[in-house]
Amino acid sequence: MSAIFSNISCPAASHPGSSPTVVFNRIGADEFHAVVAEVVTISPFYQDNLSVKPSYEGYDCWISHDGQAGFAVSPEQELVNVFSLAKGHGQSLMAFVTQQYGALHLNCLAGNYLEKFYSAHGFEVAHRQPNWNEGEPDVVFMRRGAINIPL
Repeated sequence: MSAIFSNISCPAASHPGSSPTVVFNRIGADEFHAVVAEVVTISPFYQDNLSVKPSYEGYDCWISHDGQAGFAVSPEQELVNVFSLAKGHGQSLMAFVTQQYGALHLNCLAGNYLEKFYSAHGFEVAHRQPNWNEGEPDVVFMRRGAINIPL
């Protein structure tokens, strides 16, 4: 990775086959954009659940040492583009997120794995609204800590 600014490790969750430590490296906006664009092309789940931003300038962008997990945090403290392609890395990623950042907000689709996953890591539903695409699941706005969510 060309633009590593920080190298911070976090114990991995106890899943068979997961590495004992997942190291997260801070990377540049353009590099993160390229990684997320690739993740969306290789994973049907992420095709449906990630929206690639036009730019990540001003965001804190992080990726695991092996490139299998990552996320970004906007200047407004929005957690975006969370992905994990390796079993156990998602748990480690969220442990890292909660260590590094106090209050955060995010949005995800209702009724799928993500809403439960984020709830298990201290996020609570702040607002739910119908999806702007008819027939699609509601959009759930969640927060962790004392933060106002722009709706």
